[in-house]
Amino acid sequence: MTLKHALSRAALQATPRPIWNMYLRARGLPQVPPARHFDGISTTADPAPLLSGCFAALHEQFIKLNPFYHGSSYLYQHYNDCFFANLCRDVPSDFLIAGVAFGATAKIVYEYVQFPRLGKTLHLVDPFDRRANGRVADTYNADPERVRKLFPSAVVIHQQAIPIDPPGPLAFVLCDTGEPEADLLRYRSMKRSVPATFGFAMAMAEIPRCASRHSTS
Repeated sequence: MTLKHALSRAALQATPRPIWNMYLRARGLPQVPPARHFDGISTTADPAPLLSGCFAALHEQFIKLNPFYHGSSYLYQHYNDCFFANLCRDVPSDFLIAGVAFGATAKIVYEYVQFPRLGKTLHLVDPFDRRANGRVADTYNADPERVRKLFPSAVVIHQQAIPIDPPGPLAFVLCDTGEPEADLLRYRSMKRSVPATFGFAMAMAEIPRCASRHSTS
């Protein structure tokens, strides 16, 4: 980052947005859009891909798999999950998702990347014992068959808690067990099986292409 960019960012953070936008407008520059909030995540990026198009259609359809989610639950998180899963489509080796519950997240990623076409295996890891943070949670799923029925092919369910010995090299790992600190430790235990790390900016460039791969009708 150059000194000019650093000073500009510092000025933006210290100046109320309406005043900063007046300055940008006077110079003929793009203005900073208002922040949008999604389940505790704020962003000033254009939210259009979250709200319309192929990702939005898939999210609306499959978020209902979890009876405890409402329409916008995990919207931004699932968008980011699809960002990175999409980047890993052509990376050799399999996908792994730990923390499956009712299968909503896994199903959205599976459909978004058109998983059966990739020639990979999706490993779903969950003990299905409804436990989180050492206690039983009624909002979790105890029936692995309920999840298995969602996926016509290319899926293996590991009914156990992580960490597990990785089933082989992995192109994509998503840990969402409801225990964030444990997720980080468990990811580190599997990191040696992940061949590459991808940048967020790269992922953002990939998402709009989904419009050519999915029907939103």
